[in-house]
Amino acid sequence: MRLYPLALLLCCCFTAGYGQSSFDFSGAFGTAFRTLDYAGEESVYETFRNRQEEETPITYWQLAGNYNHQIAPRLYLRTGMRLAITGHRHDRNDLRWGSEHDGNGGFIFDPSLPHNFRSRYRNWFAELPVALRYQGGTRKLTPYVELGLAPAYYLHTRQRTTDDIGSDPLVERFREPSTRNVHLIGSAAVGVNYTLNRRAQLFAQPSFRYHLTGLAEGLFPEHPYAGFLEVGCRFVTAR
Repeated sequence: MRLYPLALLLCCCFTAGYGQSSFDFSGAFGTAFRTLDYAGEESVYETFRNRQEEETPITYWQLAGNYNHQIAPRLYLRTGMRLAITGHRHDRNDLRWGSEHDGNGGFIFDPSLPHNFRSRYRNWFAELPVALRYQGGTRKLTPYVELGLAPAYYLHTRQRTTDDIGSDPLVERFREPSTRNVHLIGSAAVGVNYTLNRRAQLFAQPSFRYHLTGLAEGLFPEHPYAGFLEVGCRFVTAR
């Protein structure tokens, strides 16, 4: 799909309107996980059930820089660049090794071998968010709501695996071949601005994001999501 009409619309919004512009820089942390769908194939149900039981949320991280422009008395357009890290944790417990087999159908536990593994999969995305923010007024403490979309590009996956005997963590970075390169993410936030002076504001916004496109091609459609708190500073450049 051609992006020229969208680019033209953004240029018109940034060169017209009420004229107040600002830059903001923010960080965010929260909880990331994913939805996992089951297509109903009996042969893979056990794999689906195991993933549901063994995978849990991880910490979500985000860094962003944005440009804001006022396009109506209480309406602002916000766009910029964002680095986001989503993913999940996979625990594999009570594993047994061939060397522990006693030859009679049982196992002899070997404490020198690892039996529990914990892997954290962190997917890194570079994103170009576009959002509309409606502010409640111009008071020192101003509430607002924000809705947005963001095309995103998959950068890589970082996997960190630890075990229960204290071995050195195994860290790998790779690009998963089945993961889509381009994604579309929807987001919503409710926040508040605190005005420090004519040129500077602090802001905080509890937010939610959801991948509208599936993460990868596969048997189980997977949609990452995250709930998080974004905090930052906004600097007004023109009025």
